[in-house]
Order: sequence, then structure tokens, then C-alpha cells
Amino acid sequence: MLPLLNEFKEKLAVEGRKPITIDGRIKCCNFFSKWYGSENILKVSKRDIEKYKAYLMTEHKNRWGKNMTPDSVINYLIAVSMYFRFLCERKKVFLDPTLGLKLPYHKLKFRTHYPTEKEIEEIINKPDTYTYTGIRDRLLFELMYTCPLRSVEVRRLKLSEVDMKEKYFYPSRAKGGRECGIPIIPSTHQALERYLTISRPRLLKHAKRNVEELFVTNDGGPLSITMVNKIFDKYRGKNMRMHPHAMRRACAVHMLKNGASVRDVQVLLGHRNLESTRHYTALLADDLKNMQDKHHPREKRSKLFGKSLKKNENERIDSLFRRIPNKKSLRTQS
Repeated sequence: MLPLLNEFKEKLAVEGRKPITIDGRIKCCNFFSKWYGSENILKVSKRDIEKYKAYLMTEHKNRWGKNMTPDSVINYLIAVSMYFRFLCERKKVFLDPTLGLKLPYHKLKFRTHYPTEKEIEEIINKPDTYTYTGIRDRLLFELMYTCPLRSVEVRRLKLSEVDMKEKYFYPSRAKGGRECGIPIIPSTHQALERYLTISRPRLLKHAKRNVEELFVTNDGGPLSITMVNKIFDKYRGKNMRMHPHAMRRACAVHMLKNGASVRDVQVLLGHRNLESTRHYTALLADDLKNMQDKHHPREKRSKLFGKSLKKNENERIDSLFRRIPNKKSLRTQS
């Protein structure tokens, strides 16, 4: 048992961390304790932390049998660093062994692809709404695109957070997002009403406990991340790059294209920082550039002019080579 672990957990709660974040930090600390193996965790040295870092980056495998991503390694190391900093504050250790620890380099990448409106419409209309699971899957796609919610937010969405009378959702935001009511548009409200009256009661028939979550599986349990990914795998086409977060990204870009302000999209996405929302405007800039390259008359003319210049240059070079006598002609002249 790690010393002052409960106090560390309380400190994170006082700082305003989300329950899911706190559970993740505690899990990472317990994992480090299990790896270290010694009874006295207070004797951890900087060398031990470096060994632990190397273990995470090279030896430890995730549940899919693959090496950990740089993001995961960073999260594990940050949790341990926060814990030892807390022990230093409480005078349990004199020197923080994680002081000066260099985190793995990881360049943040923003995905530039997002589904088109046609692709979104196609996947939303694919589920068979004459089956219980089809009604559920249709609502899942509607929520992820029209609200738009992350995969974890959809899975954690509770029935008590749905106001059918006022037509609003009140989801618990992930990643420290700003919580606010999200209006339910008519098409989503219709799908939600059908799910609550027809599909959900039937799916809960074999439930072993009371389920607060809105979305449930065939056995009456809450949806898992694996189940959500399987639902997307079931309906997306062979050449369709569709995954849960792509629905959210598509909603933001499509709204910006149709005239919504960045501030409005920020509120809908639940971003605390406007910079997180401005990433989506870069996608619009790429589209604008492609459109200009393709349709602007001056751009077309410059391309044609460039081709003609290249053709004239090639002809000029060929004529120069024709003027240069070859070795055979030089011998005859001599």
C-alpha cells in the first residue's frame, strides 16, 4: 500500500480533477508500486525512475499486446511525478526522485481528415431501425454528430442527464471540458424517443443490475469502448475512414463551413481553450486553398502559362543541342 494515497486522491479532488482523471492517476501510481516491488516505496531513487521509464517505453505491453504509445508513457510518468511531489510537500521524502525527469518527446498531430456530409448521412441511415440494436445504433450516430459528444462522454451519458421535456442533454464532459446544456435537434429527439420507448426497455430485459447509462448492450450492461468501435466497424464502408471521434470533428467543420462562429462551436464542443477549437479552422483553410487551386480562373491561367513556358524552354534546349556538332562531324571536318 502506497503511503498517503487516500490523501493524494483527496488533494486531486480538491484541485477540481474529474473522477475519471483521479482514478487514472491512482491506477498509474499503483502500477508503479507493483513494478517497484519493494515494501519501502520511499527509497525510490532517480535511477529507479529512469529504469521505470525505460520499462514503459520498451517492455510493457498494453491489452492489445503492443508497445505503449508516447501519450500513455507520459501519463504514467506524470502520475508518479505528481505523487512524489505530494510526498515532498508532506515531508515524507526529502528529495523528489522524479525531479528533472525528461518525458518522451511526442509531437502532437492534428488529424486533417474528416468525413463529408454525404458520408455522415450514409452511416446514420445504415442501421436497421426495425431492430432493437439498430434503433440504438442510429441514436448513437446521431448523438456523436449532432451534439457532438466524445466516445467516453456517450458511454457515460446517464438517463438522468437527458431532459426530454426541454430537449436538452447535460453530459459530464471529459478532459476537463466545460459543462453546459446541449440542445437536442428534432431528428435526434425523434431517434431518442424511439430508443427510450421501444429499444432500451427490451435490451434491459436481461440486465443483472440497475443501469443508469443511457446506452446499453444486448445483455443490458453499459456500452464499452470496444463495443462502440465494433458498432462503427459494422456500418462503415470499406473505403470510409470513419471512427467515433471523426463524427465530432465532422460536426465542428461542417458547422464552421455553414457560417457558425468559432465561439459557438467552442461552446458546443465543450472546449475550455479557444485554441483547441481553432484547429478546425485550419481544415477549412486547406479546403479553401484546394478550391482556389481548382476553380479560380487566374490559377488555371497560371498553370497553363507555366506549361507553355516549360514547353518553350524544352524546345529552346533541344535547338541548342542540335547546334552542337558531335564527335563524328568534328573528325570529318579535321
